[in-house]
Amino acid sequence: MELLDPTLLLKRGYSITLHNGKAIKSQEELNKGDIIVTRLANGEVESVIK
Repeated sequence: MELLDPTLLLKRGYSITLHNGKAIKSQEELNKGDIIVTRLANGEVESVIK
């Protein structure tokens, strides 16, 4: 189970981008003005879609 822990992916340099608490799988899920959160190993970054 430890191998499936998303924290391990973040520690390897990957990120997870969320919109309304759900992971984004396609740019088609987003619209101009949406706020997204990118989760990194050491924190989060908030962005606005232009």
